[in-house]
Amino acid sequence: MRSLNVRRLTIAVAIAVTAGVAAAGPAHALSSVAKVTPTTAPKPSATITPRVTKVAVNKSGVAKSTIKVYKDASETSQVLSYLANGQEVKGRVVFTVVETQGDWLKVNAPIRPNGTQGWIKADQVTTYTHDYYILVELGLKRVSVYKGAKLILTDKAGVGKAKTPTPIGSFYTTELVKTTKKNSPYGPFAYGISAFSEVYQTFGGGDGRVGMHGTNAANSVGGATTNGCVRLSNATITKLRTTLPLGVPIDLKA
Repeated sequence: MRSLNVRRLTIAVAIAVTAGVAAAGPAHALSSVAKVTPTTAPKPSATITPRVTKVAVNKSGVAKSTIKVYKDASETSQVLSYLANGQEVKGRVVFTVVETQGDWLKVNAPIRPNGTQGWIKADQVTTYTHDYYILVELGLKRVSVYKGAKLILTDKAGVGKAKTPTPIGSFYTTELVKTTKKNSPYGPFAYGISAFSEVYQTFGGGDGRVGMHGTNAANSVGGATTNGCVRLSNATITKLRTTLPLGVPIDLKA
């Protein structure tokens, strides 16, 4: 069971408590796709299969409103975690939905170990759908963003160093924060991801959660330069902030 101590988004990785962060808009707001400008990263040649993702977000906007994640679709089942608004993440707790069973939703949960799925009560959340998808190719150090099968953005990405690798797997975006300090090492915006560092159990006062963020060191983008996070140019992270809802699937591939 995870601690419910208040913690700022700490990206493995990434945003230390001293960096300064603020909420950055509603979790489920959809806006028009930002204009994509040419980049130095080669565009992916392969096409992808369009997908529609169902996202569940804590219905209550009240701070500390807690959702129990159960091992099975039963209130007598083991509780895997207690997730509270504004504590595990900034803003409301977000899940992606795997299946529906009566009054229950099977979800991907933003808890350790990576890839954990559990069940939540459907009446505690509100849902929406979208067709966005993010692919990060760690070896190529490239991020690509799709809407349906259409590639809408591709660019270089900084990834984890050999000793602090970016975890591989299928995850999703859980939160969006705006940095408040000038010339922040995390750029103007940062997304939290449902992945956790496999090296750090804690980092900078947080729980070792991995993120995707900007930077104040532009030349670090495109290299193996991070403690596990995905580092993007400030222009790219800003475009994503104006384009994507939360709960976007993100595959971190070798």
